[in-house]
Amino acid sequence: MKVLINTSAIEFRKNSILIFSITIIISIVLSLISSNRSDVNKDRNDTAVYSEHFSCLVKKGEDCSSIVGGLDYGYGIVASISEKFSFHSFFIFKFFVSFVILFPILYLVLSKSINPVLSFAFLLSDYRFYEYFSNVLRHGLALSFFCILILFFSRYNWKYLLAFIIVPLTHLSTSVLLLIPFTKLRTVFIFVLLSGSIFGIYFFAPIGEYFSGYLPGKIQYYIDHSEGFKFASPIQYTTMFLLTVLLYRSFDKSKIFFANAVVILFLLSICFNTIGMGYRFISFSLPFYAILIPSVLNLFSKYFGKFENQFYVTSSSVLSIVFMLLFIRNYDFIYLHLS
Repeated sequence: MKVLINTSAIEFRKNSILIFSITIIISIVLSLISSNRSDVNKDRNDTAVYSEHFSCLVKKGEDCSSIVGGLDYGYGIVASISEKFSFHSFFIFKFFVSFVILFPILYLVLSKSINPVLSFAFLLSDYRFYEYFSNVLRHGLALSFFCILILFFSRYNWKYLLAFIIVPLTHLSTSVLLLIPFTKLRTVFIFVLLSGSIFGIYFFAPIGEYFSGYLPGKIQYYIDHSEGFKFASPIQYTTMFLLTVLLYRSFDKSKIFFANAVVILFLLSICFNTIGMGYRFISFSLPFYAILIPSVLNLFSKYFGKFENQFYVTSSSVLSIVFMLLFIRNYDFIYLHLS
């Protein structure tokens, strides 16, 4: 009697374990680098405030809520968990937070991309990636929770998934979405979150403001700050957004269907400014573009018939060079985050 062995399933499991292991190693290395950085005289830096808050926590018995202003609930959860372990080292705390941020983001990108190396190179070339775990921790935690959410539902029907994604996302409100799988009245819960957020935002900031002052202001802002290492040109992201719109139908049933969430997030950001059309949206969507780029190349390469493989390899090599040049261009700002 012959025993049939599913070799493809075994191969898939091996690849999954390999990617999981590589993600852990990369996350540990980058977290160690981030933990050793200095937080003195750093502009736009969260960790200096968090250091003060952590020092207050370990003293016990003091009210530390005023230090962070009660804004960063996700950070507060992490800090409370850390407090239970009774260690007084902010180095360990920073390592822990950095790892919590990095691992879900990297695992999402490396496990869902058809070319993990190219996707990872894209992340390394952009200074915003380093901000996730070394500077703007509240934003990194928001994205980390969002990536966990995507991983939870990545095997579900894509329309079902988008129902969760379109809930307005403001910083760490994504952590609230993690409660959805454990909620029996899921449809009602989603409706309450969605309608409540839209009503609140519409009440405090009418939509007309975004078309009269907000939207042109953001465009002018990027025109004024598109040169130099501080603000990279958003042209690359704008291009990828347009490709996402054009290829929406092509991708809606593929394994990277969740990349289409970028379209929904972008439209919501214009109408309600829940995640910001400018800097924060670009930063928030970075992992999705990292996944989308190799897939777009693969789709275009099919139009070259028997030269499909040659086109894909050549275009991937060219993009790798472009990412290297972007890394050099942004090196000063990247070094600022990690030093």
